[in-house]
Amino acid sequence: MTCTIFGPETTAMRCQQGPAMVSLRWQVVMRRTAQLPASVRVSKSPSAGLRAWLAGLIDAVLKWRYRQRQRYSLQTLDDHLLKDIGFTRADVHREATKRFWQS
Repeated sequence: MTCTIFGPETTAMRCQQGPAMVSLRWQVVMRRTAQLPASVRVSKSPSAGLRAWLAGLIDAVLKWRYRQRQRYSLQTLDDHLLKDIGFTRADVHREATKRFWQS
């Protein structure tokens, strides 16, 4: 069985059923996608969404760890240093009791 695919150059390409046909269709889709504006363009990889999601998750976890370390460091400062930066022990306690995801 054969199929006809019209590419951006409007010439018909013949392909056979099977993996080759899927590959040719994907190539045509990618060529057409490359001509779209960046705001409309579809990603080239089907797993790009998953990679973006994982990158966002890793970024969030790193931010949470950073906040946790900063809050711990703030608790270890003595009263003289806290006065220098304009914090009281009550401010430190309020900040230290926040959950890791709270900013």
